[in-house]
Amino acid sequence: MTKKFYGPFGRLVKWAYGKLHRSWKVQYEATPEGAPGLAVPDGQTPPDGPKPGVAPPPEPVVYVVHHQNMFGPLHMMGLAPFEAQIWALHVFLDRRECFEQYYRYTFTQRYGWPKPAAFVVVGIISLVVPALMRSLRAIPVYRDGEAIGTFRASVAALKEGRSVVICPDEQYADPSAAMGEMYAGFLGLAKLYYKKTGLSLSFVPVCCSAKQEALVFGGAVRFDAQRDFAAEQQRMAEALRDGINQMALRCGDITEEEYATAKKLPAAGRPGKEHAAQV
Repeated sequence: MTKKFYGPFGRLVKWAYGKLHRSWKVQYEATPEGAPGLAVPDGQTPPDGPKPGVAPPPEPVVYVVHHQNMFGPLHMMGLAPFEAQIWALHVFLDRRECFEQYYRYTFTQRYGWPKPAAFVVVGIISLVVPALMRSLRAIPVYRDGEAIGTFRASVAALKEGRSVVICPDEQYADPSAAMGEMYAGFLGLAKLYYKKTGLSLSFVPVCCSAKQEALVFGGAVRFDAQRDFAAEQQRMAEALRDGINQMALRCGDITEEEYATAKKLPAAGRPGKEHAAQV
């Protein structure tokens, strides 16, 4: 278990979120890489059986969460029994930029709010969100030429024993429980981490199941530095996406048809892009 490093505000919000979601449970998968999760509909039990209460991996890892229009990052950060640093678009760590993002796009364009009402609400939100992100020690995500800063900050966190949370969905506003295409550029973090440490980084798929009211941690997908990176990136993207969707299927959050449809989509939609938790 890694030591706590959130600020007081972050800890308070995490505590409050947990109290509001008392019925939710945490389950860990102890099966091989790529195997489905443990939460099963109708009280059935998978062959290996659920192992609730198992401590997180001893080494720092990257947790990959289906965004699902904020459902994923909220439940992961609020209910995980440990602290981890989430990737967040850099605008959400700065009050002025946060205001512009919410006012110019989120509330007026996405939600269709009238500008006067949006101005008032966003004025309050833009005070709270950046303060919370800083308290959670969120890692700011910069795209294109500045993306290397995000990777370096992530490697520094991992080297200090702190795990990282990434929501790589292309369609982050899609509320569907089935994960579709993702930005695969975040997997370049494994390559940089190996270069800096000589260690293979593990990525853990996480399913936030509304049906089971469970945060289910899947089997780790470990980076193989000996393979061609493009091929390894594709393999890992497919394993992570499929791991999340298999858990969602077992939990009853998606149907067999939804699972099959998602599986036909390319997992790595845009290999050259990075992504972050967005709202």
